[in-house]
This record gives sequence, structure tokens and C-alpha cells, in this order.
Amino acid sequence: MIISPLLLIYFFLCVIFHQVKIFIIVIGTIILHEIGHIVAIKLFNGKIKKIKLSIIGGIIDVDIKREIYTKKYYFSNIIIAVGRNRNKCFNYNYS
Repeated sequence: MIISPLLLIYFFLCVIFHQVKIFIIVIGTIILHEIGHIVAIKLFNGKIKKIKLSIIGGIIDVDIKREIYTKKYYFSNIIIAVGRNRNKCFNYNYS
């Protein structure tokens, strides 16, 4: 797991201004959200390469091997498409 330097700066600012409770709520929310992604990845037999936590969320590098043209394949495509980064989802390469 990699922790972003901005997250550490945010932590120190919260300590300086006595807002540690807010920091815990923000980090707890980010971690719970990423746990949801991890459960979905494990559900479809994916392997997690690395996790990076930042102040705006987490980034998970994943390797998913799927069986083609099964019900599980189509279901996993729907779940992955809903949670996919919108820039990658609509960035088609027509070359």
C-alpha cells in the first residue's frame, strides 16, 4: 500500500488545527469505499497489484482474468463498467 504525500500533509494540518476526528472520518470513508472495491475484485478472482491512498480516494491496480462468454463474464463486465474510471471508459483508441 502506498500513501500519497498529500494525505500526510492533510494529516499534519488536521493535527495542527485539532481536527483529527475529521481526518479519521475522511480516511475511514476512503478505506471502507476501497474495501468494497477489493471485495468485488476478489469476487471475480482478480489479483491486486498495488493500492494507493490519497486525499481524494484510492487507486487500485488490478489484474482480472475472466472466462469469456459466461454469465459471470457478463456480470463482471457490468460491475466493472459501473465502477470504472470515466476517463478510461469513454477514451476509445481508433487507431
